[in-house]
Amino acid sequence: MLPHLVFDDFLGQGLVESLLNFVMTKREDFAPARIRDAAPDFDHKSARNCLRLRDFEPLRRDVVDAVDAVVDHAAATLGLQGLSPADKETEMVCTGDGGFYKTHDDTFSPDRKRFGVRALTFVYYFHRRPKGFEGGDLRLYSPMPGRSEEFVDVAPASNRLVAFPAFFPHEARPVRCTSGRFEDSRFSINCWIYRAVGERPAP
Repeated sequence: MLPHLVFDDFLGQGLVESLLNFVMTKREDFAPARIRDAAPDFDHKSARNCLRLRDFEPLRRDVVDAVDAVVDHAAATLGLQGLSPADKETEMVCTGDGGFYKTHDDTFSPDRKRFGVRALTFVYYFHRRPKGFEGGDLRLYSPMPGRSEEFVDVAPASNRLVAFPAFFPHEARPVRCTSGRFEDSRFSINCWIYRAVGERPAP
């Protein structure tokens, strides 16, 4: 199996409810996601069809504190060394009907020269109940040459955190949300932990 970790019931239910209430108050602030290293004429929606919110304070601090508590365990289990846990990048994502993110890895960052490279990816999922969408699995692929067809799917269960090495190719499978309503979307929070410049993944 491809190395990854799943933490179910990750946050307290009160914080989950606060996140759900927060996205409803900020729905107008979500903007179409863009591929940061793409050419000027690139059709961003052809690769990543979802909405993104970069600033989700004050709840961001609560989520990051919870992630901090499992960073060392995740890094040790996944064989990642030389991390800089103080340096984190986060975003909140809304993926509605027809949304997806084609296969990519997470190592690129505009802050590469400042912090290094992304080394460890956390994805936290939450949604209203009853669930208003189908699909939207996280699909992780093997990064090994000649084994790119190997994959594992992780369902976006509410209050679930997934951790995996940022250099693993992965995708967000298409979401089906028949109501088309914002509140029925698949919501997630991405959090990236950096590796200091000059460090390399463990073999």
